[in-house]
Amino acid sequence: MVRLVCFVHFVYYGQNGVARKHYPSTDLKQNLGDVLAAASQQPVSITRHNKPRYVLMSIEAYEARFGNDSRRVYATKDAPLEHVEMLEELSTVGS
Repeated sequence: MVRLVCFVHFVYYGQNGVARKHYPSTDLKQNLGDVLAAASQQPVSITRHNKPRYVLMSIEAYEARFGNDSRRVYATKDAPLEHVEMLEELSTVGS
């Protein structure tokens, strides 16, 4: 009896068309050092069921990509008054 074993290897590409390294989430515990080393060089895809689900990147890469994002999240008690007034106005529109 001959047993055929086939390994499927997926390559994911980032926005710039460069192949991105990827690691299955089930292998993270065993390969954490390798994953962190790769993520220090470029963003790394973490896959679940052979589909990219997460991206791990260095804080420097994250800040370079998202550091200029002016969007902010506030707790209700800390929200600027103009935002609270706008939300109150919107909540009365449908009633």
